[in-house]
Amino acid sequence: MVYFRLHARSYLQKRSAVKQRSHSVGSRCITRMVHRATAFFLGESMAKSPAFQFYVRDWICSRKVASMTGDQVKAYLYLLCEAWLQEPRATLPNDDRELAEMARVDSELWEQMKESILRCFKVGACKEHFGRLYSERQLEVSRKYDANQRLGNKNANKTRTKREVNAKKRISSSSSSSSSAKEKKEKESAAKAAQPSTNQFSDQIEMIIAYLNESTGMSYRHDTKSTQMVIAEHLKKGTLIEDFKIVIDSKVKEWSCDDAMSGYLRPITLFGDKFEGYLQVARREEATHRAEIDEARRKQIEEDEHRAFMMNRNKEISKNC
Repeated sequence: MVYFRLHARSYLQKRSAVKQRSHSVGSRCITRMVHRATAFFLGESMAKSPAFQFYVRDWICSRKVASMTGDQVKAYLYLLCEAWLQEPRATLPNDDRELAEMARVDSELWEQMKESILRCFKVGACKEHFGRLYSERQLEVSRKYDANQRLGNKNANKTRTKREVNAKKRISSSSSSSSSAKEKKEKESAAKAAQPSTNQFSDQIEMIIAYLNESTGMSYRHDTKSTQMVIAEHLKKGTLIEDFKIVIDSKVKEWSCDDAMSGYLRPITLFGDKFEGYLQVARREEATHRAEIDEARRKQIEEDEHRAFMMNRNKEISKNC
């Protein structure tokens, strides 16, 4: 399909400047053009297309156009351009005087050529353009343009709505981000305030780490932030230094000979979340060990007393003999 876009208003203005017409015809045309230009600049015709599709093959192959003279072709083209600028679009008034003015010819010449030209137009019977002349091809182009324009407006409205929604989302996201950042900052401040201060436990921490290094042969630092935090948390709850030493002794005894577990003899592991469990196990082991020691001491005392008794008895027997 071969076509080009014919700018109706520009064509009419250029042709009007070239051809000299009578004062009456010219004045009416100029008045009509002034009205249209005023409407255009006032925004009344911004939705109207200034150009329409001109189908070259249809024009060349048309028998009606082929039968026209040069003046008739020129007048026909004028009428097509004028029809595109009319309201409703793609229609013409069914009046010989107005058609002659639009075709840029006088009344006498119009009477001679109108039969050949008006064969290309039909008289409208529908409500939209009742009684007006129209070209079927041009009216089809006009309807297609209107459909495309409605679709474009619909897409433009969707795009505009989408942009507004995205703008609202950005504003909402920005406000929520700022509020989230504020809440996060407040939570961090509260958590920081809830964390125990390590300054007041610095001496105890140093003693605990020194005992751990002495027991394991390692050289852990007592001023490491993570180490200070885990130990200070237990000290704040009332845990004694002796409790830390009990856990250290218990785990050194249990893990030092195990290559897989000896690497866990470190502050984070010993004094972390499982510290309470380690402490309970160590206390139970210590209690068991003390009970064993007490039992052994009791038996030793009994043996010593029995031995002393037997020695005294043997001495008495020897004296009597």
